[in-house]
Amino acid sequence: MGPASAASASADLLLYDVQNKSLRPWLATDAEEAHARFSPDGKWVAYASNVSGQFEIYIRPFDGGESTMVSTAGGEQPIWRRDSELFYLEPGDDVMAVSLVRSRDSISPGKPQRLFRIPLNDITRTAVAPYDVSPDGQRFLLNVPDSPAPLFFLQGLEGLIARK
Repeated sequence: MGPASAASASADLLLYDVQNKSLRPWLATDAEEAHARFSPDGKWVAYASNVSGQFEIYIRPFDGGESTMVSTAGGEQPIWRRDSELFYLEPGDDVMAVSLVRSRDSISPGKPQRLFRIPLNDITRTAVAPYDVSPDGQRFLLNVPDSPAPLFFLQGLEGLIARK
């Protein structure tokens, strides 16, 4: 999530110009925008926004234009598979896949399909990227919580130590 820009009071997507070392708003609205990812060719940006009242996934041309909603039941953490598919997390930690049909100036998402569930906890859920995908979409790398080690409680330990 980016910091709030002067253009709005909520989290916005900011663009950093490496040559000029300057920061400017790329998408600044009254809603929160987060988790932006460039498409592999750099022409599109997938991001999450709560403009509808809950976080959903959108795609927008990098050089400006209208945003297209991709998710249908909430979503965060979009990741591109080349330019033909987009993955994201739906509430409940389901990994969703959406095929993308691209023409020269537009992109049309297909119907989201559930792939599998990631077992996240409160810490990994807020991670910058709790998962990643290979460019061909055939392998996923998951940042999942480790099972806690069992806890043992010992009583009377002082008595055992004193006997030695």
